[in-house]
Amino acid sequence: MKKLLLAGLALSLVSGCASSGPLYQEVKTSGALAPKAGMGLAVIYMHPVLGVQASLRFYVNNQELPMKIRTGSFYTYDAVPGPASFATAAFSGNKGEDMATGALQAGAIGLAINSVAGGKHKQMTLEVAPNQIYYVEIKSGTWGPVVEQVPEEEAQNVITRCHWRNQ
Repeated sequence: MKKLLLAGLALSLVSGCASSGPLYQEVKTSGALAPKAGMGLAVIYMHPVLGVQASLRFYVNNQELPMKIRTGSFYTYDAVPGPASFATAAFSGNKGEDMATGALQAGAIGLAINSVAGGKHKQMTLEVAPNQIYYVEIKSGTWGPVVEQVPEEEAQNVITRCHWRNQ
């Protein structure tokens, strides 16, 4: 039993990704990563971290997405042309979950910040153009999650191991 448990733990550490939904390459091949006519498409993903499974609430233009973004997953969002703000909240409202998320993302400092700060958002704004694809990455920073736009080439080095959350 102990060997089976260790094997499962090792497999989860190696994968580093959410376990449900099609992988990025499958979604891309299907044509689902094309912007709708006259819209922009934001591909929002959380950088896989070896052995860490975290999830965050995510907001576009102050509207919460219908599901949390998980480590090793991505979500596609049809964006209206013009300025768009992208933000994350590491705070779920559950004090224990919030403290654990802070500890996973920024160690003891994150634990302390998440236990006292309530729902502060890290935000990035970009100018969305029609028929363009934007890659928005969520990764760990010193004081919690960081949201930033990254070039397609850089994103594709990471996102190939991620699962689509739109379903």
